[in-house]
Amino acid sequence: MAFIPLENELDQLISGCKHQMATFLQTLKETGARFGEALNLKWTDLNIETSTLSITLEKRSNPRSIKKSNKLIIMLNTLPHNTPKIFNYSSKKSARNNFIRARKRIANNLCNPRIKQIHFHTFRHWKATTELHRTNNVYAVMKMLGHKNLNNTQMYIGLLPDFSDEYICKVAHNTQEACKLAQNGYTYVQTIGNEHIYKKRK
Repeated sequence: MAFIPLENELDQLISGCKHQMATFLQTLKETGARFGEALNLKWTDLNIETSTLSITLEKRSNPRSIKKSNKLIIMLNTLPHNTPKIFNYSSKKSARNNFIRARKRIANNLCNPRIKQIHFHTFRHWKATTELHRTNNVYAVMKMLGHKNLNNTQMYIGLLPDFSDEYICKVAHNTQEACKLAQNGYTYVQTIGNEHIYKKRK
């Protein structure tokens, strides 16, 4: 079974890396992209106005455009723009070796051997299971991951960690209230009568 780390373990690993690797890992965390897909990202794939990244094809997957956080957009923009590709690693091997050295150093510094179990693809596993838990929508996660076969996405259901099911619930009585809740990270649950119920994890 694939190892699913805690989010703070991913964040500790990211914050302990040098800027280019930290940005690369943050990209993996927010997009759920495969290692090769992220490594091949070009500056033309980044849309500043819409805060989106266009992920190109790999392994016969579907192309997709994923909205990114302001934090990641800023991190990306502070990288050198002197090559067509966003991440300036000479090869996949070079990027992996850079990551392995950083991961070992950070795990030892934090006395947390679990960090040594994190690989590039771990970020994809984490993103998939987190989004499945958050949305309970396997089709949305399928689209995010670029899968063409639903069976490939459904395998992540078995990897779902034991999340705490503590939620803050809110009720929207009109479109304006519903939009405000959605903007604040609440997810639609159901409608009862004229009341629209939304939830967000604590």
